[in-house]
Amino acid sequence: MWIPRPCRRATGRKRCETSRTNNPWSETKVDSTSADRGALLIISREKDHTVPWAIANASYKKQVRNEHAVTEIVELPNRGHSLTIDSRWREVAGTALAFVERFR
Repeated sequence: MWIPRPCRRATGRKRCETSRTNNPWSETKVDSTSADRGALLIISREKDHTVPWAIANASYKKQVRNEHAVTEIVELPNRGHSLTIDSRWREVAGTALAFVERFR
């Protein structure tokens, strides 16, 4: 019987590396002090139990200290963790697109 694992190796790299962004040695971490960092939008979800508001807001507070880059946070109501793959994904895309268009 095949049992899926949360982190499977693909081409020698962990596929879930992005979930480890709090790891200071991770290749996917954001340099929160860099003047070259682009605008950052953190999208939180009201009913997300995987990455709750406290975690998203802590990330926001860390990133907003960078005076060289724009950092914003929004919380989408009545949304869970699967926000980009559920039936209301267009709302998420619209939120992200409006942010990107402000900082082209």
